Amino acid sequence: MSTSHEASPGSLIPLAPGPSVPRTFAPAPQLLPRSVRVAGSPITILTDRAGTPTPLERTPRPFTRAELEVAWVQWSALDPRLADTVMVLAHTALRWDEARALTVDDLVPHAHQIIVRAHCPGRVRRPLEPALHRRVPVSLRIRQALRRLASTPGPQGLVFTDPDGAPLCRATVRRVLDWYHTAPGHGLADLPATAAQLWADDGAPRAVVAEWSGRPAGSSRSWG
Repeated sequence: MSTSHEASPGSLIPLAPGPSVPRTFAPAPQLLPRSVRVAGSPITILTDRAGTPTPLERTPRPFTRAELEVAWVQWSALDPRLADTVMVLAHTALRWDEARALTVDDLVPHAHQIIVRAHCPGRVRRPLEPALHRRVPVSLRIRQALRRLASTPGPQGLVFTDPDGAPLCRATVRRVLDWYHTAPGHGLADLPATAAQLWADDGAPRAVVAEWSGRPAGSSRSWG
């Protein structure tokens, strides 16, 4: 028997009773679907009768290899460090919280991989159980980008930072790289899906892609 307490549109939501007030019910707001465009890509959202938006999960739209190369040239002209950052994310499937937490200690010297730790704010770094980290392969090009980034680390040895050295910020990346024009139709959340698609295009089995990505095989959840 289901124990969910979520109410579907049109159902009744119980209101907490006062000391001597009988329990009453109020109708749930009716959600109305409508379609809008976000950065050139259509996305369906729900709005209630007051017009308050309730975004649905967006289906990832991975960059193709050609699209990524064209965009990287434009990003490099605007900010080489952020261009390297985005290129690394698009080849390693790092999610945003993982990228913000990655330090120079997570780069394996003389190896073709990085260690991606499950992000737990405030956790003391120590040897991790297998379930708390994964190893991600990196090509020569991405290793070179990581070396450039790690040569000027941010606070606490962070690999990825904003141009001013602060922890990575989505809004800054989009603004500095003129994202709307240099990556039309794509979002930063498409970068992990891009890595997974590139690995699959290179012949990696689905189970291996899932392991490198840190996602269950066949997961339908959005990336980022």
